[in-house]
Amino acid sequence: MISTRSKGATLQDGVVAATTSVSRAGLVRMTGKDIRLGTGSTLAVTPDSSGETIPQSAGSVAAFKVSRVDIGETDGSSRIEIASGSLLYAPGGTVAIGALPGPSFDTSVGGGRIFVDSGAVIDAGGQKNVIVPAARSSIQISPVKGNELRDTPAYRASFLNGATVTVDPRRSGVRADGVAWIGSQLIEAGSYYEQVGVSAAELLTRGGNVTLGVQGKTDVVVRAGAKIDVSGGWVQYAAGTVKTTKLITATGAIVDIGDADPNVTYTGIADGYSTTIQRFGTTTNFSNPVIDGGTFQAAYTEGRDAGALTVKAAAIVLDGSVVAQAFTGPRQRIDAKTGSAAPSLFADARKLQAAPSQLPAGGFLGIQAFGNTGDGGGGDIRITQAAIPAGPAIYGQSLNVDAATGALSAVPERTTPAQLSLVRQNTILLSDTMLSGLGLSEVALRTSGGLDIDAD
Repeated sequence: MISTRSKGATLQDGVVAATTSVSRAGLVRMTGKDIRLGTGSTLAVTPDSSGETIPQSAGSVAAFKVSRVDIGETDGSSRIEIASGSLLYAPGGTVAIGALPGPSFDTSVGGGRIFVDSGAVIDAGGQKNVIVPAARSSIQISPVKGNELRDTPAYRASFLNGATVTVDPRRSGVRADGVAWIGSQLIEAGSYYEQVGVSAAELLTRGGNVTLGVQGKTDVVVRAGAKIDVSGGWVQYAAGTVKTTKLITATGAIVDIGDADPNVTYTGIADGYSTTIQRFGTTTNFSNPVIDGGTFQAAYTEGRDAGALTVKAAAIVLDGSVVAQAFTGPRQRIDAKTGSAAPSLFADARKLQAAPSQLPAGGFLGIQAFGNTGDGGGGDIRITQAAIPAGPAIYGQSLNVDAATGALSAVPERTTPAQLSLVRQNTILLSDTMLSGLGLSEVALRTSGGLDIDAD
């Protein structure tokens, strides 16, 4: 934590780094009245590379805490400058700059502002290309017992009870009777799958959430040339041989256990054949390489949900680039299963992934605009096809340290080049071309003023 009193100043011109592991989230917090991330500075919270994992059960994953970066006072009263050439990097994390998302807006809090200069980068996009070894696509259950056969009573006293089987946990679905399954419809393999370890890097493949927020009659400016990334990441399942158990039907057909139908009769496990020489009383077992050799599967990717960008202010200049795409894997595209999980972020109503095989959602953009004229007016939003006039060219209130004395300079007055034009004070202008190219799944516009959309 880098902190001063609420009226103090924090200048960050170096490198601040932390890591997030599966057991502890990395956190960087910078507070004060005036905060500057200087040119060439880096603030990074990255996944731990120790190889530590946690089970991927619902409880373990829910308990995992993502990286977090907090900059400024949460009441939105801080003046925050993110200078050109600075980097704020927290893949899959939560980046809260100033006031937090939510319906509340306190007009009595004033003086705060946020300025993200051209060339600055805020990157909370999900981790990209996290490799999952092929070995994770085979789970052995040994021995199968009554508990694993509880949903298929016809097989509780069959050859499966006491057998050793191997399933592919990527095979999953819901049976006609409503029973969800993983690996095989005959065996409850979900509890085994949940014990397979996942790393912090894999858990941070979902895009993170970035908030830029001030309260009162002030502004947030993201200049052209600045970049904010909340895109989704992806995992890559490595190529390799995947071994699964094969079953024999009553007619002698061989069926993969992942394709087994609980309404079909199976008589045994196809594991080769045996020859017995009666004269000597010996039995020789022979394996079948077609059955025992497994199936080679090529590498493929699987995408994760993109994150969210929320901007909260009376006046907003969003001229920089926003990256909010989700990257759909080939199997996800073929299955085309829409997400079924609900987001927790204010105003976000997307359908997110409840299972990795579901389609990843594109990003969310939330604009919360409030009156800035003192009488509840202003805060209008316009989506336009026209050219948008440039925002302020400079921050205009930068703090500096005297090299000779070490003294902190006084906060300069905000001169004309640092101020918003009257048009951009009263209206939040969003380019229709820009919005269409962000890869968003949802845009939420909340304002105390009006909303105008240019006609085609």
